Amino acid sequence: MSMNFKLITPERLVAEGQAEMIIVPGEDGELGFLPQHTPVLSTLKAGKIRIKQGGNYSEFTVDKGFIEVFENRVNILTHTVL
Repeated sequence: MSMNFKLITPERLVAEGQAEMIIVPGEDGELGFLPQHTPVLSTLKAGKIRIKQGGNYSEFTVDKGFIEVFENRVNILTHTVL
């Protein structure tokens, strides 16, 4: 089972696709999301985002931002991806 995700900056769409799990740096600690997660809207602090696809993890270092989880979709909005 998987969920749709997008990692977006003001300049471009950095990554999108299907993910088995997503881990982000929440303001109060790491947040993990699996398919069919309940809706969430949260702020992010600077740190690493890990996205599991096909059993492998991709990592992105991001600045502060926001995450929206709704209807098996995850949108990650950040100012910059390093």
